[in-house]
Amino acid sequence: MPELTERRRMLDALDVPVVKQFVAPLAEPPQQLKVVCFNIQRGQRILKVLGALATHPELAGAHVIALQEVDRFNVRTGSLDLASMMARELEMNLIYGIEFYELNEGVRRTGGGDHGNAILTRLPFDEPRIIPLPLGFDWSRSRTQPRLGRRMAMAVDLHWGKHRVPFINAHLENQCLGRSRLAQVEAILTAEESAIRRGPALFMGDLNTFFPREPKAITGLTAQHGFVDVMPARPRGTWGPFFKLDWIFARDLTADASGVSRDVRSSDHKPLWATFRLPA
Repeated sequence: MPELTERRRMLDALDVPVVKQFVAPLAEPPQQLKVVCFNIQRGQRILKVLGALATHPELAGAHVIALQEVDRFNVRTGSLDLASMMARELEMNLIYGIEFYELNEGVRRTGGGDHGNAILTRLPFDEPRIIPLPLGFDWSRSRTQPRLGRRMAMAVDLHWGKHRVPFINAHLENQCLGRSRLAQVEAILTAEESAIRRGPALFMGDLNTFFPREPKAITGLTAQHGFVDVMPARPRGTWGPFFKLDWIFARDLTADASGVSRDVRSSDHKPLWATFRLPA
């Protein structure tokens, strides 16, 4: 019974975002908003990740950072709370969501903590929330990576000037077919429909668009909800030389510039960035 009670507690925590404030939010809205989207590969090279986010000319000074694959308390990353560590070091506030508990079962002994997505920001915000996604793969059955949990997206309302901007950070399933990922995107946009309709919105993350037709399908689906892909044409991938897995979409916002920081080598993914002007 104690084990079942603990599992129930762990599952209940999946729906509750962790919020930590380390700094006072910006008192004045920036005229130009810089956002970064980065899958940090569990934070296995966390010092290089922090160095890139703090000093790289395309990434430094971001007002909002969407992170995927963030470890907390896992043996493989020094049993550290990397989410809090990153927010503290970058002088930002944290919204974190648990995607999986990394179980030390079977052949694995490098887990022991949890793993999820995070939003770091300097802007005022409210209404942090978790968006559970339809099951694409049952990780509890994995022999090499036994996990308790599910894929998820997270959202928060950012206060930028007079605008309330829904900001969505997603990490879609990689162990499934493209149609399952499309269903996950549809679940996100349906859950956030009322917030999105208010005006400007941002949607980004590691969408794991591995198959050739997926990018077109994803951009078409997001376009139905008013979003556009703000990234420049990408002849090379964001994961490896070919796969364009990472995205930044915007609704009712104009991107002044955007790009992929290809010289950053702190993860198996490349970080994306974009700047937006404050709407009238």
